[in-house]
Order: sequence, then C-alpha cells, then structure tokens
Amino acid sequence: MSLDSGSVSVKDDIIQVKEWTDVLVDTNCKTISLEDILQRIGGYIDYMKIDCETGEYHLLMDKDLSKIKYIGIELHWQLGKDNFDRLVNHILKYFNNTNNYNLNYPHGYNIEVFFESKHI
Repeated sequence: MSLDSGSVSVKDDIIQVKEWTDVLVDTNCKTISLEDILQRIGGYIDYMKIDCETGEYHLLMDKDLSKIKYIGIELHWQLGKDNFDRLVNHILKYFNNTNNYNLNYPHGYNIEVFFESKHI
C-alpha cells in the first residue's frame, strides 16, 4: 500500500518500488535544471521549496548546492534506501540538519525537512 499515491516521477530509473514500475507512461515535458534556474535568477537562491515526487534525486544529486541558503524538501521513500541515503548525504555536505530531523530511510512514508546552508 502506498501512503503517497499522488507521487509520480519525471524519470523512473531511480524508483525502487516495484508497484510503481508496472505501468509506465512515456511522454515529453519541458523541464529546467538547477543550474539554469540559478543562472536565470542571478546565481543565488534564498529559499527553495522542493516537492517534485521523487524528482528531487535528479534535481539535486551531484549538483553544487552552495548557492542556496535554505531548502524545504519532501524526501520520498520510493527512491529506495540506497538512493535516499545517497541524496541525504549529498545534501548534508552543504546544509545543516538545523531541526535535528530523523534522516533515516522512512520505508512506507515520505518526510518533509528543512535545511540551512553551512556556507551562507
């Protein structure tokens, strides 16, 4: 049973929940990268709210997050433990877990967290 049945993903290659990979819809949609967002708005984000239904992995993973002051994000359990942990560890390179959230993999539900930059 999914406790978050509204979630979908722009890319399904990182989803680790079998039920979510049984029926796939292939379509084209316009997207924008984090790098393009930063370039368009002058190279700095004061507060970024992210709820992109497992797309947070592709949006943030291995990206330079040093130009973002605060991030509010919903982290989706459907990423699977390895991808979830990898993404959290990447975020923590740039941000403090200011509110001491439990960032352990939350099998079966998503978590919403707030991070504050270590550098800005």
